[in-house]
Amino acid sequence: MPDEPDEKGGSGLPPHQLDRVWFHPSELGGSATTRSEPPRERRDWGVAAVAAICGVVATLVVLGASGVLDGDGSPPAGSSALAPTFAALAGTDQTATLVATVGASVMAVRATSAAGTGTGSGIALGGDRVLTNASLVVRADTVNVTTADGRVLSASVVGSDAASDLTVLLVEDARVPAAHLGTADDLTVGSWVLAVGSAGGERRWASQGVVSGLGELVAGADGTLLPGLLGTDVDASPSAGGGPLLDERGGVVAILSRSAPGHALPIDVARDVAEQLSATGHARHGWLGVAAADAVERAGGGAQISGLTSGGPAEAAGLLAGDVVSALGDDRVADVADLIAAVARRRPGDPVTLTVWRGTERTRVSVKLGERAPLDVSLGP
Repeated sequence: MPDEPDEKGGSGLPPHQLDRVWFHPSELGGSATTRSEPPRERRDWGVAAVAAICGVVATLVVLGASGVLDGDGSPPAGSSALAPTFAALAGTDQTATLVATVGASVMAVRATSAAGTGTGSGIALGGDRVLTNASLVVRADTVNVTTADGRVLSASVVGSDAASDLTVLLVEDARVPAAHLGTADDLTVGSWVLAVGSAGGERRWASQGVVSGLGELVAGADGTLLPGLLGTDVDASPSAGGGPLLDERGGVVAILSRSAPGHALPIDVARDVAEQLSATGHARHGWLGVAAADAVERAGGGAQISGLTSGGPAEAAGLLAGDVVSALGDDRVADVADLIAAVARRRPGDPVTLTVWRGTERTRVSVKLGERAPLDVSLGP
């Protein structure tokens, strides 16, 4: 008998023996053997491959989130995550590269006087000029520097500034590459930094750490107040003073202080002082003419004026005792240290606008800064 047509009009075929919904239990053993199953070894290999791929993807996600793969592959400037990222991925090889590269611009400085010999470091500014600490050379009878290639050269003092503990030396025929000067403006507490110094020739030292404080007011070894310093936890060598503090790109962001160990002067301030010393032999600093204390009882802080110098810039501008300064120009003033640093960064004659609270009223006062009397550099240690 001919096959009966199915619902679609085609001829029907006998159903396959497995083309059923229900099976008798006795049939399951035989039907299971008809299905092919991948070998155990091949299945394990596939699982391992998938796991490896997932691990690679996860690693790329972590690196991308940390910024390591951004742009040219270098970490973003000013990031507080630079320390672990740099240490884990760059390692000691990259740190050694920075030391070797910047080390060509770092020299050992030796100052000899009747009282003995002092040693420190200095950085080449170009044009046979070397920047180091004033407290190292202030009483010296002779000064010499030792370059990275071992040459010992005589140096003379161009100018010194006790207020910043900086000196510019003239070294004839130095032929040393100038250090790359960066900026400290991008630094935050926790930013990774590297200190580099020289004991002469290839005898260098280096120490890495983080910025532990910003805008600190520190008393130097001779009692001079040094404003606006960076605090750092780098393990500084005795010959650290005058050496550079570097960021992760190898730019000099500060000059290590001999007078205040564990601290460094931001390069933005040091650059201005060095330019003045090179041009005139001395540096000029702004002066406001007030005595002040931290405004601890005011929300947001500030510097509360407790006294004014007669005829000084602040008195001439109409400031009064009891006024609280909360800003100088674009610089926020949270305490006296901030006020001193903001004024010291400016030059005499610069016009500034102070944000002042007089009671509950806020006002703005324009002041033309005067000139602070130069400190006697002969008082250095």
